[in-house]
Amino acid sequence: MDIENVTIAARAVAEARRSSEAAAAALLVAKEHDAKIGARLDSLSEQKGVISARRESGDRRPDDGSVLALIAIDSEDLRALRLDAEAMVSSATDRAASANAVEAASVDGLRRAEDQAEQDALLAHAGKLDALLLETVARLKDVSRRLGDHGRPKYGPSKELALALRKLQAERLEL
Repeated sequence: MDIENVTIAARAVAEARRSSEAAAAALLVAKEHDAKIGARLDSLSEQKGVISARRESGDRRPDDGSVLALIAIDSEDLRALRLDAEAMVSSATDRAASANAVEAASVDGLRRAEDQAEQDALLAHAGKLDALLLETVARLKDVSRRLGDHGRPKYGPSKELALALRKLQAERLEL
Protein backbone atom coordinates (compact mmCIF):
# COMPACT_ATOMS: atom_id res chain seq x y z
CA MET A 1 0.00 0.00 0.00
CA ASP A 2 2.83 2.40 0.79
CA ILE A 3 4.37 1.88 -2.64
CA GLU A 4 0.99 2.76 -4.12
CA ASN A 5 0.95 5.96 -2.05
CA VAL A 6 4.45 6.84 -3.25
CA THR A 7 3.42 6.15 -6.86
CA ILE A 8 0.31 8.30 -6.52
CA ALA A 9 2.32 11.09 -4.90
CA ALA A 10 4.99 10.89 -7.62
CA ARG A 11 2.32 11.18 -10.30
CA ALA A 12 0.89 14.20 -8.49
CA VAL A 13 4.34 15.82 -8.49
CA ALA A 14 4.76 15.14 -12.21
CA GLU A 15 1.34 16.63 -12.99
CA ALA A 16 1.95 19.64 -10.75
CA ARG A 17 5.35 20.17 -12.37
CA ARG A 18 3.77 20.11 -15.84
CA SER A 19 1.15 22.63 -14.71
CA SER A 20 3.82 24.81 -13.14
CA GLU A 21 5.92 24.74 -16.31
CA ALA A 22 2.88 25.57 -18.45
CA ALA A 23 1.98 28.47 -16.16
CA ALA A 24 5.58 29.73 -16.29
CA ALA A 25 5.53 29.54 -20.09
CA ALA A 26 2.22 31.44 -20.24
CA LEU A 27 3.68 34.08 -17.92
CA LEU A 28 6.72 34.44 -20.17
CA VAL A 29 4.51 34.89 -23.22
CA ALA A 30 2.40 37.51 -21.41
CA LYS A 31 5.52 39.39 -20.28
CA GLU A 32 6.99 39.31 -23.79
CA HIS A 33 3.72 40.66 -25.22
CA ASP A 34 3.67 43.44 -22.63
CA ALA A 35 7.32 44.25 -23.31
CA LYS A 36 6.70 44.51 -27.07
CA ILE A 37 3.86 46.95 -26.49
CA GLY A 38 6.01 48.90 -24.05
CA ALA A 39 8.88 49.02 -26.53
CA ARG A 40 6.54 50.25 -29.27
CA LEU A 41 5.16 52.95 -26.95
CA ASP A 42 8.73 54.00 -26.09
CA SER A 43 9.59 54.15 -29.78
CA LEU A 44 6.57 56.33 -30.53
CA SER A 45 7.43 58.61 -27.63
CA GLU A 46 10.99 58.90 -28.93
CA GLN A 47 9.73 59.71 -32.44
CA LYS A 48 7.47 62.38 -30.98
CA GLY A 49 10.38 63.80 -29.01
CA VAL A 50 12.61 63.93 -32.10
CA ILE A 51 9.92 65.73 -34.08
CA SER A 52 9.20 68.14 -31.22
CA ALA A 53 12.91 68.92 -30.74
CA ARG A 54 13.39 69.45 -34.48
CA ARG A 55 10.38 71.75 -34.61
CA GLU A 56 11.60 73.74 -31.55
CA SER A 57 14.90 74.34 -33.36
CA GLY A 58 12.98 75.80 -36.29
CA ASP A 59 12.92 72.81 -38.65
CA ARG A 60 9.21 72.46 -39.42
CA ARG A 61 8.05 70.04 -42.07
CA PRO A 62 4.66 69.89 -43.76
CA ASP A 63 3.90 66.32 -42.64
CA ASP A 64 4.80 66.92 -38.95
CA GLY A 65 1.18 67.44 -37.96
CA SER A 66 -0.07 64.25 -39.60
CA VAL A 67 2.85 62.21 -38.23
CA LEU A 68 2.26 63.59 -34.71
CA ALA A 69 -1.47 62.83 -35.06
CA LEU A 70 -0.70 59.22 -36.09
CA ILE A 71 1.72 58.91 -33.17
CA ALA A 72 -0.98 60.18 -30.79
CA ILE A 73 -3.58 57.72 -32.15
CA ASP A 74 -1.14 54.80 -32.13
CA SER A 75 -0.03 55.68 -28.61
CA GLU A 76 -3.61 55.86 -27.35
CA ASP A 77 -4.44 52.48 -28.90
CA LEU A 78 -1.24 50.95 -27.56
CA ARG A 79 -1.93 52.28 -24.05
CA ALA A 80 -5.29 50.49 -24.12
CA LEU A 81 -3.58 47.32 -25.33
CA ARG A 82 -0.94 47.78 -22.64
CA LEU A 83 -3.62 47.79 -19.93
CA ASP A 84 -4.90 44.47 -21.26
CA ALA A 85 -1.35 43.11 -21.48
CA GLU A 86 -0.61 44.17 -17.90
CA ALA A 87 -3.81 42.47 -16.75
CA MET A 88 -2.71 39.32 -18.60
CA VAL A 89 0.69 39.48 -16.87
CA SER A 90 -0.99 39.90 -13.50
CA SER A 91 -3.34 36.99 -14.12
CA ALA A 92 -0.52 34.79 -15.45
CA THR A 93 1.61 35.71 -12.43
CA ASP A 94 -1.18 34.61 -10.09
CA ARG A 95 -1.65 31.34 -11.99
CA ALA A 96 2.11 30.67 -11.93
CA ALA A 97 2.31 31.36 -8.19
CA SER A 98 -0.64 29.07 -7.56
CA ALA A 99 0.87 26.32 -9.73
CA ASN A 100 4.20 26.68 -7.92
CA ALA A 101 2.44 26.36 -4.56
CA VAL A 102 0.63 23.22 -5.74
CA GLU A 103 3.93 21.80 -6.98
CA ALA A 104 5.64 22.53 -3.65
CA ALA A 105 2.77 20.91 -1.75
CA SER A 106 2.87 17.85 -3.99
CA VAL A 107 6.64 17.52 -3.49
CA ASP A 108 6.06 17.68 0.27
CA GLY A 109 3.37 15.01 -0.11
CA LEU A 110 5.77 12.79 -2.03
CA ARG A 111 8.44 13.19 0.64
CA ARG A 112 5.91 12.29 3.30
CA ALA A 113 4.75 9.21 1.37
CA GLU A 114 8.37 8.13 0.86
CA ASP A 115 9.17 8.68 4.53
CA GLN A 116 6.06 6.73 5.57
CA ALA A 117 7.01 3.84 3.27
CA GLU A 118 10.55 3.82 4.65
CA GLN A 119 9.30 3.92 8.24
CA ASP A 120 6.92 1.04 7.61
CA ALA A 121 9.70 -1.03 6.04
CA LEU A 122 12.07 -0.24 8.92
CA LEU A 123 9.42 -1.13 11.50
CA ALA A 124 8.85 -4.48 9.80
CA HIS A 125 12.60 -5.06 9.67
CA ALA A 126 13.02 -4.09 13.34
CA GLY A 127 10.22 -6.50 14.26
CA LYS A 128 12.02 -9.33 12.46
CA LEU A 129 15.30 -8.42 14.17
CA ASP A 130 13.53 -8.31 17.53
CA ALA A 131 12.14 -11.81 17.06
CA LEU A 132 15.47 -13.11 15.73
CA LEU A 133 17.42 -11.63 18.65
CA LEU A 134 14.98 -13.06 21.21
CA GLU A 135 15.23 -16.50 19.59
CA THR A 136 19.04 -16.21 19.49
CA VAL A 137 19.27 -15.22 23.17
CA ALA A 138 17.02 -18.14 24.17
CA ARG A 139 19.11 -20.61 22.17
CA LEU A 140 22.34 -19.19 23.63
CA LYS A 141 20.94 -19.76 27.14
CA ASP A 142 19.99 -23.33 26.29
CA VAL A 143 23.39 -24.12 24.79
CA SER A 144 25.18 -22.44 27.69
CA ARG A 145 23.19 -24.53 30.17
CA ARG A 146 23.99 -27.73 28.29
CA LEU A 147 27.67 -26.81 28.29
CA GLY A 148 27.59 -26.40 32.04
CA ASP A 149 28.11 -22.63 32.13
CA HIS A 150 25.49 -22.54 34.87
CA GLY A 151 23.27 -20.29 32.79
CA ARG A 152 25.79 -17.48 32.84
CA PRO A 153 25.20 -15.60 29.55
CA LYS A 154 28.03 -15.45 27.01
CA TYR A 155 26.25 -12.73 25.07
CA GLY A 156 24.89 -9.39 26.06
CA PRO A 157 23.89 -6.49 23.86
CA SER A 158 26.52 -3.84 23.30
CA LYS A 159 26.35 -0.81 25.54
CA GLU A 160 25.27 1.23 22.52
CA LEU A 161 22.44 -1.16 21.69
CA ALA A 162 21.32 -1.44 25.30
CA LEU A 163 21.33 2.36 25.68
CA ALA A 164 19.48 2.83 22.39
CA LEU A 165 16.83 0.30 23.46
CA ARG A 166 16.42 1.96 26.87
CA LYS A 167 16.05 5.37 25.24
CA LEU A 168 13.53 3.95 22.81
CA GLN A 169 11.51 2.43 25.63
CA ALA A 170 11.64 5.70 27.58
CA GLU A 171 10.50 7.68 24.55
CA ARG A 172 7.61 5.28 24.08
CA LEU A 173 6.85 5.63 27.81
CA GLU A 174 7.36 1.92 28.39
CA LEU A 175 9.67 2.19 31.39
